[in-house]
Amino acid sequence: MKKTFIIKRRYDAFAAGGNLDKDRSNKTFRSHSADPTLSEGYPMNMYYLLVATLVLAASFGPAVAAEVAAGPAVVQGSTTPKIGDKMPDGAIYAGISPDTGKAIYATPVTAIGHYDWNKGAEYCAALKTNGHPDWRLPTKDELNVLYNNSAAIGGFDTSGLETFGWYWSSSEGEAGLVWGQRFSDGYQYYNLKTYASSVRCVR
Repeated sequence: MKKTFIIKRRYDAFAAGGNLDKDRSNKTFRSHSADPTLSEGYPMNMYYLLVATLVLAASFGPAVAAEVAAGPAVVQGSTTPKIGDKMPDGAIYAGISPDTGKAIYATPVTAIGHYDWNKGAEYCAALKTNGHPDWRLPTKDELNVLYNNSAAIGGFDTSGLETFGWYWSSSEGEAGLVWGQRFSDGYQYYNLKTYASSVRCVR
């Protein structure tokens, strides 16, 4: 009880304007206040602990409280993304599917290399990018959405070459033909499934 009382009295003296200095010979602090009862010293580490605790509480308390109140920045579910926006999972918002009326998302870039139609479909189906197992080739109309928004989405080959410049859709036609689209000018045409073209998966 006596030690606690001395600490409180010394803190009161300090708050009242007393000047404290360190006596290097006995490692105590002395108060030069008008109160003569505070002339005796007490261990330096106890005083330091008390003052440090009070200073830290005064300095960091408001900041910590404000940070806790604010919390981390969260993207609201009602926020409508813009074409080309990168989602938290890394996918690119590509627009609205004419087939389903729902949002479609594209992989960040075109798949490396070129594929015949079956291999392209298998490539997308095997993707587990960013935890999503539902990647696929876009339909013919969805592929056209990708073309129309290609500047904002980015990552397409627009060279017009017979292999890399064409992209596969999932839309099949007659006699084993499948719709593809050339991204240099948007031209769509049937291709044999054995042809090699580029692949951009969507979900």
